[in-house]
Amino acid sequence: MKQVYKKVIAREFLFLLGSTILFFATFFIWLYLGKINRDKQEKIQIEINQLKEYENMPYRLKVLLFVKENIDYENRKISSIEFISSLKKDSLFAYNIFSLLKKHDNEITISKQDFFRKIVKDNKSENYLKKISLQENKLRHVQNSFFNNGISNREIEELIIIFVIIFFGIRYLFYATKWSLKQFKSE
Repeated sequence: MKQVYKKVIAREFLFLLGSTILFFATFFIWLYLGKINRDKQEKIQIEINQLKEYENMPYRLKVLLFVKENIDYENRKISSIEFISSLKKDSLFAYNIFSLLKKHDNEITISKQDFFRKIVKDNKSENYLKKISLQENKLRHVQNSFFNNGISNREIEELIIIFVIIFFGIRYLFYATKWSLKQFKSE
């Protein structure tokens, strides 16, 4: 076999090897970034779950949670932030909620005065609810991230085709440029 053919075969092999290495490097970086994203998502979900634990919540949020989960309340269209602020500002609203709680659950032993005192004393509910909303927005952002969804087999095939086209196309562009420069120098 002539030396020229050996060089061409060696060069083609090196381009193929380089393309393969670059493809797998990109693929493993993609997998690594996806794993980091899933870990971040799990961490945020754990934080949200800790914030939503009943024992950790401020009093008005506990009341809101109890009402949402256990009582068929007619004003469910009211947002959580409106509910907790109305509970503190509107005494009639708070009295109606207290009556609903007493009517629904006979085991509630708190007096009306203690209920109102705890509501007035609770200054953390709004900030706590904002903190939960912020973490939920963060979680949605991470879930909608580019790297969150894995690569399907079809996408892998498309990536392989794109890499082959790009690298072999660039290679021939490089050869054509080199040949053109050689032609200018030879004249």
